[in-house]
Amino acid sequence: RELRQKEPNRDRPVVVAIRNGRFFLSEPLRFVPEDSGTEQSPTIYQAYQNERPILSGGVVLTGWTVDDKGRWHLVLEDVKTGKWSFAQLFVNDQRRYRPRLPKKGYYTIAERVPPPAEKQKDGDDRIQYAEGEFNPQWQNLGDVEVNIFHQWSMSRMRVAAIDAEKKLVVFKRGTGFDSYWAHFLKGNRYYIENVKEALTEPGEFYLDVAQGELIYAPREGEDPKTCDVIAPRLENLVIFACDGGNNRWVEHLQFRGLTFAHSNWVCPEQ
Repeated sequence: RELRQKEPNRDRPVVVAIRNGRFFLSEPLRFVPEDSGTEQSPTIYQAYQNERPILSGGVVLTGWTVDDKGRWHLVLEDVKTGKWSFAQLFVNDQRRYRPRLPKKGYYTIAERVPPPAEKQKDGDDRIQYAEGEFNPQWQNLGDVEVNIFHQWSMSRMRVAAIDAEKKLVVFKRGTGFDSYWAHFLKGNRYYIENVKEALTEPGEFYLDVAQGELIYAPREGEDPKTCDVIAPRLENLVIFACDGGNNRWVEHLQFRGLTFAHSNWVCPEQ
């Protein structure tokens, strides 16, 4: 910014070369109109020659304990107090996944169940399932997510209640669209994600938000003392804070060869 103020008529680029390494961000990188370059003099943030800088929105996790089944456990106080949650985990630069049902393939909707008339405009909010696909006794039932496929998209639904007698699962809200393509039609595929009891396969993890406990089932050869485990914390890694009301924008910035990693996203309650 200071250079731009001193050289308002600069006619060549400003290049910021970033060296090799991982840089863990405590907050998003924030650019405002004063950080703008010009058409003749763009500002270029780039990797230093043949190096790989990584800008991470995550946190390195250490201090695991191991149970008699070989699972790793870690209590995270910010999760326990409701300040943090995450749905991704990275171990040695590889993405790990939450447990899902079925383990392979998909379930299919047994019958479409239209919502009550007063909720119809908010879209479908329930399905009928086949025997054995849902269990009302699952722990942390409200954290279970059901991913239901439409014609070209998918709805990610949070569970509100399960009626085992009627084989009916009701979600915390509807799809938002009272249209044929957004209905939960008989035969549509779905799978269930984030069921604690389904944590059975190596490489799966479960975050027990109520207890603040992360549980990881390691893959063969993984050691909690040497593995690099990262959980995402920041939802945004870069923010361009424009002032549209005064027609002031962030312009003429370029980013080259930088790796942005470990951003967070959590399915909202509603």
